[in-house]
Amino acid sequence: MTAHRKPASKIKRIVLSVLRLGALLTFSEARACDQELSSTWFSAPHILHSDFIERGQASQFVSGFFECVEDYIFDPLYKRSELQKVRASLLAEVARNKALQREHLDTLLARGLARVGISHLASIPPEQSRRLIDSATAQPKTSAISVKLDLNGIAVLKVRSFLVPIITRDQVTRAMEQIKASRILIIDLRGNGGGSFSSVSYLTEHFLGPNVRLFTARTRGGLGLLDLHGVDGYASDSVNRGSQNDLEVLSRHGFIEWRTSRMASSPIQRSVYLLTDSACQSSCEIFVTAMREHKAASIIGAKTAGNVLAASAFRGFMPGYLILLPIAKLLSPSGQSYEGRGIAPDFEISECSFSNDVKEDECLGRAIDRVRIRERSIAEKKG
Repeated sequence: MTAHRKPASKIKRIVLSVLRLGALLTFSEARACDQELSSTWFSAPHILHSDFIERGQASQFVSGFFECVEDYIFDPLYKRSELQKVRASLLAEVARNKALQREHLDTLLARGLARVGISHLASIPPEQSRRLIDSATAQPKTSAISVKLDLNGIAVLKVRSFLVPIITRDQVTRAMEQIKASRILIIDLRGNGGGSFSSVSYLTEHFLGPNVRLFTARTRGGLGLLDLHGVDGYASDSVNRGSQNDLEVLSRHGFIEWRTSRMASSPIQRSVYLLTDSACQSSCEIFVTAMREHKAASIIGAKTAGNVLAASAFRGFMPGYLILLPIAKLLSPSGQSYEGRGIAPDFEISECSFSNDVKEDECLGRAIDRVRIRERSIAEKKG
């Protein structure tokens, strides 16, 4: 096994939130499986999807990918035998061909990794990598938070992302002021691909109150640690753009427990429902598990993605490529892992199985109807 290599000490990190992948994803300018990442890595000419790659280079590409995974995955023993089998199978396929079309090689690797079943483990081709880098540097055009009031006595709080600065504490504070008189609330998390730890904390504290455990996280460097590092509350948005501060805390301490702020106010008593779909993942699922396990909300809609790992992106082994791999395991307040399982709703709504399609409005309408019926039933039992 290749020795674990420590990353350079002075690295500028930019965190990407990947729609659908939904990882807490760091991109390091000078951290790429022991290779310096030049500023032209993504703008320089790269191999087209229709180009052919000769056998030797294809073999190096496959081997390099799996060596990077072996060196940086959060636990070197996690699904190790499955990864080794996929690596051997891919190298055997490469050996049978004098050359492979790049698109075909990408497909073979993607299919092999899908069989292993580790979220946020991928080889990202140049075309997609360029879009990810652009999304990391772009200024957010819209707020992550919106509120709808007076829907038959039910307020709807839409949370599109947990990635700072798409979401900010100021947005959350304004939204909570708008809904402070609402006693029935639906938090719409459909399509939320995750983002930052701090934003989960500063939203959750409004419903859980002070000093409540949200999750624990352990990196490769924290495997041997018995004592965890406690994190209180959240970082200021001004120092946490792209989750930079959150990831630095995780990297520095290796084994952490994140809690709501000790200074948080007691929550307003209300009925809360989380509307989820299969695109709610990563930090979105951290929020859902914390709210459920602390009995602060019921879940309606569809099962979440089950992609609950923090991940980093490294330079690949051909120009323009990124390697995405998980660098930390996240556990719920009770110590449960929802990786590969997802979170099933308390009340399933079939129209909510997919986000961003023609059923979106129908999903919300059904959710409001279901909440109204349940709240009426609860009131009748009390009265």
